[in-house]
Amino acid sequence: MKFKEFLTELAMPVDSIVHDVAMEDAINAELDKELKDVILSPQIGLLKIRKVLRMFNLDIPTSYVVDTDGDEVVLDIFGTDSLLYVLYYQTDDGNYDFYACVDDEDGIEEIISKDEQLEKEYPTIAQGYKQIMKEQYSLFAKKMLSYGVNNISMGTHLETPDEKKLSLTAIWIRCSDKMNRLKNLVLLNKENHIKDEPTIDAWIDICNYSIIAQIVSRDRWKK
Repeated sequence: MKFKEFLTELAMPVDSIVHDVAMEDAINAELDKELKDVILSPQIGLLKIRKVLRMFNLDIPTSYVVDTDGDEVVLDIFGTDSLLYVLYYQTDDGNYDFYACVDDEDGIEEIISKDEQLEKEYPTIAQGYKQIMKEQYSLFAKKMLSYGVNNISMGTHLETPDEKKLSLTAIWIRCSDKMNRLKNLVLLNKENHIKDEPTIDAWIDICNYSIIAQIVSRDRWKK
């Protein structure tokens, strides 16, 4: 993702403001302390960030609306030429992990351009990863259209903790079966003795089941 795609359109004229690296370091230290504990919602996370900024007589635009699915965004900071980078996402327990830091434009661009850096330094690995994820999704789509949601939801609506636990347990059992197959295929070198069961298929299934488990955990296994 390109740097400019993250920037808000609420830029302020800051030509006369001197960049304060020491203040950035102090803010980032406070952000680390404020965001290390459990955060129950994106709204609370953003309030914690505002609390820190206001300790330094700074603030961010009120126009930003948090996303319950998580987000990665760069916001202008009123009163300084520094920018605020925020990354947050929902965890398996329904709470949120937040990371935020203040830096100049070059520093923020470096943070969000790691994918481009990876592609430049390790092009074969980067392209291999992208290709595998594309193949994973294609296989997932075929199976999803064939089996539907009930194959994972176990006939429930996944609305209660017990229903979610049942679904995740079933996924864990399937992953365990695949791991046992891999034990035979890789560790015990029995691949030649198991017909129609190449090692790569087992790895693919484990990867897809792991992603599905994350979708279920985040309450997204629905139309």
